[in-house]
Amino acid sequence: MVAWFAAGIAASLAVVNVRIVVLDLVRPTGLNVLVKQLAQTPRDRPILMLIGSSFTFLGLDTAQLEAELTAKGRSYRVVKFAAGGVSSLERLRYLREIERRAGGFRPAVILMEVSAYYDKEPLLQFEHNLFSQRMVDMVDLETAARALSWVWATSSLRTSERIRMSAQLLQHLGAHYSKLGIKFDFMKYRKLIVSAPENAAVVPDPKLSNEELGRSLDRAEVILTKGEWAEVEDWGNRQYDAMIALLGRGEAKIGFYALPNTLGTELAYAWSFCQQSARSSACIIPDRDLLNALRDRSMWMDISHLFGEGVKSTTSWFADQIARRIP
Repeated sequence: MVAWFAAGIAASLAVVNVRIVVLDLVRPTGLNVLVKQLAQTPRDRPILMLIGSSFTFLGLDTAQLEAELTAKGRSYRVVKFAAGGVSSLERLRYLREIERRAGGFRPAVILMEVSAYYDKEPLLQFEHNLFSQRMVDMVDLETAARALSWVWATSSLRTSERIRMSAQLLQHLGAHYSKLGIKFDFMKYRKLIVSAPENAAVVPDPKLSNEELGRSLDRAEVILTKGEWAEVEDWGNRQYDAMIALLGRGEAKIGFYALPNTLGTELAYAWSFCQQSARSSACIIPDRDLLNALRDRSMWMDISHLFGEGVKSTTSWFADQIARRIP
């Protein structure tokens, strides 16, 4: 009797998964919408792709960047795979999906945001959003394997924490493939509506006076010009190498970057990352001129994200850096 019951459950799950594959069903998350948007990118010009988190999503204007690069004789179609809280695990998961759906999606230039928060603690967002649609969608077999390698080979977690986190990852992996334990919310991929992201409703709240901002940027300048060492782990480097192998295939021009913020740990990590010989030739981090241009609190959404004229100034500076550093 138990065997027949188990067989019935297995058969039902098989039918559900076959239906999902045949009908090309996906969870209607913002990242799957972004996958569709990027998979539909016109190939009329070489593609310059930005890969990052909210720093990139909020801090760079792709239309302005594209126009300024064109004016400098660099005709690229600029696209970005960026959203709030996207760790290197999640980036790689959905870049694989873009490559699968786009068929030969090969950017000419790939620029990747570096961040201590996402590189050194890749499962923080996972822990904060357990069993959400987004986290269950993220944890496929390859993502689970990479996450478990970080838990057991790289993290400084206690053994009990490693066991707990491993169990959570395996639960999400099971939910990803079994479709049990979460809301059954899918729709056909072709019906996903691609629309421009809305940022206009966000009200900036930097929580800093101009004097406090000035002191924070003075500190940022010291870190980024004189240097402050932070550990850069091999696991994070392997994640970047995997993204390059997936999309670059030895042909794309590769670069790394960090955008202005007032977080010392982020700035020190960016500086340290760019000291690595394999990364230094095309690594873009804020300089004195840019930091001096951002000393008005109206240019900041909060202590780590740009806003309004801050985005415009940073995008112009970024275009200059790309033209100078990417052949």
